[in-house]
Order: sequence, then C-alpha cells, then structure tokens
Amino acid sequence: MFILSIIFLVYGIMYLYWPDSIHKLNALAIKYLFNDKWVMYRRKKVGVIICVIALILVYLSINMPGGNVMINDTKKEKLYHAYCQYHLGEYDKAEKLYNDVLLEDPVNPVAVKQLCLIYFAGSDYKKAKLYCQRVLSKEPGNIKFRKILEKCAR
Repeated sequence: MFILSIIFLVYGIMYLYWPDSIHKLNALAIKYLFNDKWVMYRRKKVGVIICVIALILVYLSINMPGGNVMINDTKKEKLYHAYCQYHLGEYDKAEKLYNDVLLEDPVNPVAVKQLCLIYFAGSDYKKAKLYCQRVLSKEPGNIKFRKILEKCAR
C-alpha cells in the first residue's frame, strides 16, 4: 500500500509540474484511459486529486494493522494473527492469542474450534475433548469435530 501511495504522489506531482512527461506516458497508455486533451484541460485538478489520494494512502499504510507505526489489536486482528501463527506451526503463540479472544468473547466459535485443533495437534487430548464438546454443542452436525472427539476418546 505504501508503494502504491508513493506512485500516486509522483504521478500527481508530474501532473502539476511536468505535463510533458504526462504526454509521454499517455502515448504509452490506452487512448481511452488518458486522452491528451482531457489531461491538458484538467491537469491541475487531476494532479491535486491524485496527490490527495496519495497522501490518504500514505496515512492508511502507516496506520493500518501491520503498518509501521500503529497496530490495534482488535478481536478480528487477533484471530487473524492467531490463524497465521497456527499455520506457521507456532502453536503456543496461537493458543495465547485465541485465549485472549476468548477472554473478550467467551463463545467465539473460531477461537473455540482453533483451540480444539491446537490441543489435538499437541496431543493434549483432554483439553481438545473439552473444546470439541463446546463446538459440537453449538454445531452437532460438524463431522470434522465429531471425528476429533472420537479420536480423543480413545
């Protein structure tokens, strides 16, 4: 996103200060996308609009989750990070994040299911069985967790 914002910023400045280079770019672009008459007639307006878009994108890229400055750990972000940690094999980190989600939302179905899978993968069948039973109490027809429960019971 940051690179895209820089591209928009450079492009907007080109509209404002180097309209000849816009003519060269337009020669390379599709006729209907960049019409030379339209560019010259509206170059200042379009340049300002593109620069504003670029600044908005810079702001968003810095302030979005995973950006350089601020990371807000909302429930959805924690679920996403936990999911990534789970698939990277970092079960301890994923377990902590899913438990954090369950502290905020004790019946979160995603966190309950993933904790069941984490405990099952870690051979902690007693905890896996508890979480599996929680899943099946809400979704009695869930075949995947019914099979996990059967394996935990052995």
